[in-house]
Amino acid sequence: MTHIKQDMIDFAKRAAKSFEEHPEYSTFTDGEVEAGCLFGVRWGLGDDCVLVFELDYNDPVIFTQFIKKKDK
Repeated sequence: MTHIKQDMIDFAKRAAKSFEEHPEYSTFTDGEVEAGCLFGVRWGLGDDCVLVFELDYNDPVIFTQFIKKKDK
């Protein structure tokens, strides 16, 4: 069973405020991205929702970067 903790609700509110103030943002975190932190992602058909993840201590945090070559 999944339980929503108050800290996750508070985090989602901070993420929503950040997304509202910065429409160009698609992710949110309060600090470093590391195991145990909360991580918010813009979500929904209109990007009007926040999906909150709690990164797991047992799985490594993997960073992926996509780079588009600049057209000449």
